[in-house]
Amino acid sequence: MGQRGRKRQLDVEARYWQLLLSGIGTVQACRMVGNTRKTGYRWRAENGGVPPARIAEAARSNRYLSLLERQRIATLRGQGLGVREICPSD
Repeated sequence: MGQRGRKRQLDVEARYWQLLLSGIGTVQACRMVGNTRKTGYRWRAENGGVPPARIAEAARSNRYLSLLERQRIATLRGQGLGVREICPSD
């Protein structure tokens, strides 16, 4: 059974978290992104008040693998592929 309610808008949620990280309060951030205060508090409660990993991913260096890249590698390794098959040298 799926979730009820509106489809989650990840870009709006990402903007909300960016506003919080910049020091803006929850109520003000919700107004700025066009959400209700209740939605903002729910997002905070779902993540324990900590921005989700996808927000932190945007600020990371390209030197390291992203969470998505790590998940893809894990999936391919689980399928029995070796390192040379996953990352062939050009």
